[in-house]
Amino acid sequence: MRVASRAAGALVLTVTVARAERSHELSRTGPLALGVETASTLALALAMDSASGGAVPERCRWCEPSSFDRWGHDALAGGDRRRLALVSHAGPFVLLPLGALAGVMAPAFSAGRGDHAWQNAWIVVNGFLLTTATASATKQATARRRPVFYFGHEADSEYANSPVEEHLSFFSGDTAWAFDFAASGATLAYLRGYSTAPWLAWGGGAVAVATGALRVASEAHWPTDALAGAAFGAAVGVGVPLLVHPRVDGGGHAVRVSVGRARGATAVTVVGEW
Repeated sequence: MRVASRAAGALVLTVTVARAERSHELSRTGPLALGVETASTLALALAMDSASGGAVPERCRWCEPSSFDRWGHDALAGGDRRRLALVSHAGPFVLLPLGALAGVMAPAFSAGRGDHAWQNAWIVVNGFLLTTATASATKQATARRRPVFYFGHEADSEYANSPVEEHLSFFSGDTAWAFDFAASGATLAYLRGYSTAPWLAWGGGAVAVATGALRVASEAHWPTDALAGAAFGAAVGVGVPLLVHPRVDGGGHAVRVSVGRARGATAVTVVGEW
């Protein structure tokens, strides 16, 4: 039994080490390519800021919540708004960025590929910049009133001394950052072949969902603010690594689109491989 246990343990260790040492090459990860990606994101941020006027809106353009937002607010809101808001920042500002960076850098260093580690970190940061720029411009353009101001609870919230935040509700930046970090970390880990991928996907996803719920509970955002932030953040987190930086060894993704006719109708078929 001891021999069998040791053999099983050695096998598990061997498999774990083998998986940790794998680090696939990705496309467009040189300093020039990633630098252009960063510069393009910053240029886009400036363009969106200019288009939205660059100033904090003083009046709401989107003032009334929908019935769904009221229902979601009533279901989740309550308790100590300041404390809930403080806890909600832990995910996107501490847990998820550290987790995503550790999850894509540690396996690369373990595989002796420090270059991959820094490439991964750079890609994660680029996704964060894109999410931040888009969230900021969207908030200014939509000028949606936050629920905490709508219900007159701002004195008991994190915005007690920040009246300029009143009309910056859509969409939730914290939720978008949370889903971006969770998705980018998991997607990069899957593309590289790291064993950290499922941990980043499930663990990061759980923290991201909790972040969105807490933003609604603290009355910082309406439910649709959180849902939109989650959708955008996840799209950036998955899309940037998957579409801009696929594997170069044939083990990455491929998308084929074919158009044909069947029974007099046009049929479009999309086949994806990951």
